[in-house]
Amino acid sequence: MNFKPDTIKSEYPFTPKTLDIDGFKLSYLDEGSPGAPALVLVHGNPTWSFYYRKLVVSLKDRYRVIVPDHIGCGLSGKPQDYNYTLDTHIENLTKLLDHLELDTFSMGVHDWGGAIGFGYAVTHPGKIKSLIVFNTAAFVSARIPFRIKICRIPLFGDIAVRGLNAFSKTALMGMATEKKDRFTKEVKAGYLGPYGTWRDRIAIHRFVQDIPLGPKDKSYETLKKIEEGLALFKESPMMIFWGMRDFCFDSVFLEGWTSRFPQASVHRFEDAGHYVVEDAYEKIVPAMREFLEERPSGSCNIALYLVENAKKNPDKTAVTYPSGRDENGKVIYITWTFGQLNNECDRYAKGFQNIGIKKGTRVLLMVQPGFEFIALCFALFKTGAVPVLIDPGMGKSSLLDCVVKAEPEAMVAIPKAHFARLLYRSKFQSIKTFVTVGRRWLWGGHSAEKLKRGFDGPFETVETKSGDPSAILFTTGSTGPPKGVLYEHGMFDAQVRMIRKQYGVDDTDVDLPAFPLFALFSIAMGMGVVIPDMDPTRPASVDPEKIVEEINDNSVTFTFGSPAIWSKVSLHCVEQDIKLPTLKRVLMAGAPVSAEIHERLLNHVLADDAFTFTPFGATESLPVCDIDGHEVLEKTVEMTNKGMGTCVGRPLKGMSVKIIKISDDPIAEWSDSLKVPTGEIGEIAVSGPVVTKQYFHDEAKTRMAKIIDHKTGAVIHRMGDVGYLDGEGRLWFCGRKNHRVVTPGGTLYTIQCEAIFNLHPDVFRTALVGLNDAPNQRPVIIAELNKDANAKDEARISKELLELGAKNPLTDSIHDVLFHPQFPTDIRHNAKIFREKLKDWAQSRIPPD
Repeated sequence: MNFKPDTIKSEYPFTPKTLDIDGFKLSYLDEGSPGAPALVLVHGNPTWSFYYRKLVVSLKDRYRVIVPDHIGCGLSGKPQDYNYTLDTHIENLTKLLDHLELDTFSMGVHDWGGAIGFGYAVTHPGKIKSLIVFNTAAFVSARIPFRIKICRIPLFGDIAVRGLNAFSKTALMGMATEKKDRFTKEVKAGYLGPYGTWRDRIAIHRFVQDIPLGPKDKSYETLKKIEEGLALFKESPMMIFWGMRDFCFDSVFLEGWTSRFPQASVHRFEDAGHYVVEDAYEKIVPAMREFLEERPSGSCNIALYLVENAKKNPDKTAVTYPSGRDENGKVIYITWTFGQLNNECDRYAKGFQNIGIKKGTRVLLMVQPGFEFIALCFALFKTGAVPVLIDPGMGKSSLLDCVVKAEPEAMVAIPKAHFARLLYRSKFQSIKTFVTVGRRWLWGGHSAEKLKRGFDGPFETVETKSGDPSAILFTTGSTGPPKGVLYEHGMFDAQVRMIRKQYGVDDTDVDLPAFPLFALFSIAMGMGVVIPDMDPTRPASVDPEKIVEEINDNSVTFTFGSPAIWSKVSLHCVEQDIKLPTLKRVLMAGAPVSAEIHERLLNHVLADDAFTFTPFGATESLPVCDIDGHEVLEKTVEMTNKGMGTCVGRPLKGMSVKIIKISDDPIAEWSDSLKVPTGEIGEIAVSGPVVTKQYFHDEAKTRMAKIIDHKTGAVIHRMGDVGYLDGEGRLWFCGRKNHRVVTPGGTLYTIQCEAIFNLHPDVFRTALVGLNDAPNQRPVIIAELNKDANAKDEARISKELLELGAKNPLTDSIHDVLFHPQFPTDIRHNAKIFREKLKDWAQSRIPPD
């Protein structure tokens, strides 16, 4: 080959690398940082890595972009006695990727690259994070343009393809592109240069000869197997870019992709041809960036978001928190910029590293919500350590059990927690390293303040992979003892990207996070964080005046918290005629959100362009779905009041929601036969990039909650909730699976039934419980009355409740009503009803059947 790449340096400013494969040279590009998320681009015929040059230049700042030249193509060797078949090209790609030792990566394919790339993917599905398709096929088709078909005729093909280079030249003359003005002399030289002689064009001809049109063709069976394997990616993130004027891969081939992959995001370019990247690269690059941003691969550490934000906006306020009042009664605020916060985290991280806290070390973190919590969390992330976070609102006994389950190796905590460690020594036996945040007394160990002294330089964040553990979270559930939810860095990353995109967050926003953990996401998204003056373990006791003051003082635009907070704050604002004009998005989760809260906020408190949202999910998978308050008030609340359940919205992009048959047993392997029809109530099962894979050191709970799809490698999480999908793709929540009441006449679901009884004007809330054992349970409705209701009227109210129930076929089998003075609920939200306790209470008042 006489072609010299230096002659096209302005168009191809790369230095290719080579790999010897069985004595033959394979040339490839490997551009970008070795630790960056990887993107592999596979070309077709008659192109080479030159085809992807603009994508490489545009994406290598953030991604490691790898583009091989197939043997016989581009700058690779062009052996004359070589087996140029689909199988061989797949084997060569496999050897290259094995050589590069990539963990996971995204893949883009074009033309013959579709069959070659997917040929690799179907045998390595766990390696593929996402897929990008450019005018190609990876399935059998007998469609072939006449102009290509005649090139398969032995003598004619030899003369046309190898002798005259007609296959390459005609592509540049208009068959493959619509933007002919883009094909300058240097661009044409780039495409044609590697194929300057008869010998150089051997692979071009062999590709044409190897097109598998029927069972007699050599590569037909290989392509057939690849087509069968495409089902492995039916839920994988996929983006399709298609030039609609392609003379070869026309709209029929596009339909072949979209019918197989309805989840794919499709970009059709009416003014682009087969070389779609040439014709539309200015539109493709930003779309690819956005697509790839949502899906981390390879190296991934959540702390890098803080580092990036500190570089981008070092002087922007990152954290604001109240610290007393001045002589005029105004709140005094202390602030830290992103630059200062990052520097503080670096000092802590260096100190931690010096005492042996390193990648993988489990660190029990017990500090008050606020600046120190944020700084210490990000410092631990930087070291690669795994913070263990336990909800302090779950009670002493459960909290100590969580400490034992987590087996922490280090403890970073306030003095109060260290006193507890001394008092309950047996629960903390696994801990060998102690750090006190605040005054250190007689228990020894290290002082956090002293650890960070003397370190002012930047700390190099430890490299972690997307699948490496990032945190272990124990939160208060509504059923059963707390479980250790094992988070990975890639999941944190996916949550940041998903939340930012779903709610339009940018670095001009200011957040008031009532959930302390959400402050970490806010910092990662570049939002300023205002620490609320409240006890996050008891949101129902919040002082609404303080919340209002902090929002207005700091022009807060975003907030995420318990509905218990916003029930109290919205009522206070309505009573005092207070507006919150800067607040644009209010997210409420963790407990049921009443329509009344949406109505007060949207119609009386917030500005006209503001929204309320109720994201649905769990610690193991958040967010899954979302619905805004306008849709609740205008479309779904009426159906909820009729017993249709609570609509929690549509799945977020990238998330999959399935409704499966209700079972109390583990399900080892996914099967489509598990699914129930649209509209039928079943168990909610979800999958996607924010779904956890396991519970920490709890195989039994993991088996009970996780289903493995062995075809795709996906982990499907059983939410423990029941519900159904409607015809519009919305999810309706009907209650917890363990709370269903199974009677001889059918199964009753708590949320559906309780909504009907909650309409009574004297009732604050109700709870459905089932006495005796399934399937012969006796349904009982328990009511907690409003504070102003008269207990003497219980007989009347009971009669009216039964009349309400009798009017609805969902509840006409309920014949028992009991009254409870105050439901047992969780401390945090004062909304999650402990129905098991109510059931025991009811059982003691109604004699067994």
